[in-house]
Amino acid sequence: MSLRKIITFFVLLGSLVPTYIVGTLLIDRHAEYQMDQKQLKLEASSLGIETTVKHELSNIANLTSWYSRDRQLITSTNNILYGAVITQKLSSFKQLADPITSTFLLDSQWQPMYESNGSLFHFEKSQLLTSLKQQSAIYQQGKSYHTEFTNEELVIDGGQQGIALITPLLSYTLLPGSEYEPKGYLVVLIAYDALVALSTPYLFAEESIAIRYLPAYSESVDGTKVLELTSDNLFAPLYFQVEQHLSDRARETELRRSQQKLYQSMMVILVITLVLGLVISQGVLYPVRDIEQTVRKYQHGNQRYKSKKRFQFSEFKQLLDVIDKLWSRIHKQMRELEIQNIELQKAHSEVQQSNLRLENFNQTLERSVDEKTIELRELLNREEHYQQQLVTIIDFFSNRAGIAYRSIPTVCNLFLSKLFSHQQVVFAFEKHAVHPCEPIYSIEGQILGYMQLERSKLSEQQQMLLVIFAKQLSAWLELEVLARWDPLSSTLNRKAFEEDLEYYKLRTQQRHSRNLSLMMIDINGLKIINDTYGHDTGDRLIQTMVNTLNPVCNKKVVLYRVGGDEFVLLIRDYTANLLSELTTQIEQSKGMSQLKLPDGRAYYVSYSIGVASSLEAPLDALYARADANMYRDKRGHYVEHIDEAEPSL
Repeated sequence: MSLRKIITFFVLLGSLVPTYIVGTLLIDRHAEYQMDQKQLKLEASSLGIETTVKHELSNIANLTSWYSRDRQLITSTNNILYGAVITQKLSSFKQLADPITSTFLLDSQWQPMYESNGSLFHFEKSQLLTSLKQQSAIYQQGKSYHTEFTNEELVIDGGQQGIALITPLLSYTLLPGSEYEPKGYLVVLIAYDALVALSTPYLFAEESIAIRYLPAYSESVDGTKVLELTSDNLFAPLYFQVEQHLSDRARETELRRSQQKLYQSMMVILVITLVLGLVISQGVLYPVRDIEQTVRKYQHGNQRYKSKKRFQFSEFKQLLDVIDKLWSRIHKQMRELEIQNIELQKAHSEVQQSNLRLENFNQTLERSVDEKTIELRELLNREEHYQQQLVTIIDFFSNRAGIAYRSIPTVCNLFLSKLFSHQQVVFAFEKHAVHPCEPIYSIEGQILGYMQLERSKLSEQQQMLLVIFAKQLSAWLELEVLARWDPLSSTLNRKAFEEDLEYYKLRTQQRHSRNLSLMMIDINGLKIINDTYGHDTGDRLIQTMVNTLNPVCNKKVVLYRVGGDEFVLLIRDYTANLLSELTTQIEQSKGMSQLKLPDGRAYYVSYSIGVASSLEAPLDALYARADANMYRDKRGHYVEHIDEAEPSL
């Protein structure tokens, strides 16, 4: 009887039988689990459909209420010039809520003005419009009305039946118990097909749902469920019925497919187990063949190849180790004899080389002493020069008083040209577009300027001097930035404006800039706000004004606060058309921002503007010209509001 066959049989038996038993138990457990999952998926599908539809309808109701207070929508009902803007807003409304099928915008006389995916002609003749007009009491309370629309060809692309949501357009905040006169009406149509499409991810191919609007609440029956949507914006809760048509065949098909995959997985595991059993049996018998091959190799004077296979019995491994040790000892003794012979030859050669090295030692020693002496002198000279440069840096920063902020780069670059006479190191406020630059940071991490240099070309001492210079320059610049900053408005102050104005006037005269413009801006009514509500409210008005102007600022448009209620925009390299567009943009922002006063009322920010440009006036007259234009605008404002005794609300 063969030992190899017996071992192979027991290895296969011990691996396949447990695998079969475990696989059978897993299949039974999986069947029970799939039945439980079927019921859980049915419940999850129903809950997902109800939650999704209810969430989308609630989202549409909130969006409709929000859009009904949009100023441009309200203005558009009496001004056809807003057509393009309203079309865009209706399109964005549809993008925010996918189930919306059609949208209509009506004026206060129920005349359709705009639409999105709807027919104005059929809507104007529809029974829906007639029924909507009869709910005026609801609209006067600022509430939204809901009802059902049927096939009247109101929708161009989409379902012709669904839920209609009507919201009045009001331009002011609603107060409980008050009545209002709507400025128009926003009508939103939500087709049943669009709501059904939301439920598709929860259904199989053979399943479907049906949704129907209910005028009032009714009890649920088998296969249906009545859902309720409540909102402060609705005149009454919105009820709708959801009827589900589920398919047991589709869900059982999924269970059978899962079981088939499990069976296939178990077959693959059995095959893999069989292969592994065969491999293990071969590994167990490998040591016998290894011993035989080892003895044959030693017989011919060759060292055996040490196998990397692992499944060896300890007895076989010990026998191989003994044979290996015997071979190693004999082989080692022969190698030792060869090494001793080589070492004797090497020792003779070393004696001859040692004599030659002794002859050259004295000459090498003398040259080394001379070289070290020269290096020491050079080191002392460099150290003395480094200390002198440190003193020069300290003296430079000690005498910086009286230097204007915009003159700092010129003064620093003159000093750097002397400090690094053989290397180009330049400081500037702006980053160079081509040459490599390293930023200079403040303590808070703000970039104060840039050093233009190639660090690889600087020596170690020059790099240390550059670090010291940069730290001193950072401290200087940080103090200058603080002196030019207005903490209340978080903008540059009058000192910064006067320095920058003189700087850019000079650059314009030298043709570094094409033109220069100023825009004077004065807040209207700040003194009244301070006298009436206190300076804390006045400070918030100043901050609101800054928030209004910040969107137009960039590298060429810089904002300064030059007085209690006065601001200046310094504008560089703007053509007449760009300057006109900027002025128009700021003019249109009047009254768009508001400040909540301590008594709860809203104050709409107003201001006066004066513009002057070097395109039409001398540089030295820009400030006076802009200031005069601003006061002319302010006089016009107070002529219009001569009877005001308090902030206009």
